[in-house]
Amino acid sequence: MNDSLKFLDNFRYSILNMWFFVFLNDKMFYLYDLWRFTNAYNIIYNARKMLMMKLINCGCGAKYCKSVEWENIDFNSHSKYVRQVNLLKGLPYEDNSVDMIFSSCLLEHFDSEQASFFLDETYRCLKKGGIIRIVVPDLENVCREYLKQLDKVKYNDTKENESRYEYVLIELIDQMTRKETGGKMLDYWKSSRKDAVYIQERTGMPECEEENNRSFLFQIKNILYKVVSKCLKNSHIYNLYTIGKFQTSGEVHQWMYDSYSLRKLLDKHGFRDVACMEYNVSNCLNWKKYALEVNKDGTEYKPNSLYIEARR
Repeated sequence: MNDSLKFLDNFRYSILNMWFFVFLNDKMFYLYDLWRFTNAYNIIYNARKMLMMKLINCGCGAKYCKSVEWENIDFNSHSKYVRQVNLLKGLPYEDNSVDMIFSSCLLEHFDSEQASFFLDETYRCLKKGGIIRIVVPDLENVCREYLKQLDKVKYNDTKENESRYEYVLIELIDQMTRKETGGKMLDYWKSSRKDAVYIQERTGMPECEEENNRSFLFQIKNILYKVVSKCLKNSHIYNLYTIGKFQTSGEVHQWMYDSYSLRKLLDKHGFRDVACMEYNVSNCLNWKKYALEVNKDGTEYKPNSLYIEARR
């Protein structure tokens, strides 16, 4: 990165020298030449600024960015682009050293005390004016959708309305109460009563894509787990152990947020300029370039989510 910065600096100063040389010595100077040189200077300036930026993707999972200005961190790493960090023990960065901290589908997996600690760490690491961007499931959105589907099925009890009502009820409750991987949601996705179009609208992914994307090793381990559980199903101690282990595995949602509660939480931790955003809109320079919240075809990665940004 140092070589890149040195090259950009040299090129930037060369452009400045060329601009002054032409301005002072060339009698055939035109305003168009001035515009060309100034535009080139701005491009180099912005490129250098991007290389100097330090952007952190917390709890990235498989949605990481390979650009040099990003560091992707998570509890577990399955890629050379992801650094393994226990986020509940603090962020491994100096005070006032980071330009942006981004987390998607992470905060809802922390209980209230863990969430407060994470936000304190985020505030500590960000530079003054640095950006925090948080994406979480939108409690208001799913509650309004639940009431909408409830009204539909009460007054028109068709198979489609019943299926959609069942799905949104599972979406609202299941990931906070499930006792095994996938829970009621996975059962619904595998059932004949599922509504694939509605699943696409709510999740942004084709039916069962999450299950299909799991590794072969994961599926083998899951089969072995089910076999052992079946053999020991009458053991009360084992059942308590498996439930407790799953509840602390990180899959369960420990809390939910709407725009009001998340705004108040960020205010409480000292952040300012709190604002709701869209998936493709950010105060981060060149946000769209990083494609952290879009699918390969450019569509929204996690529709019906809550996007909020604030500054330190």
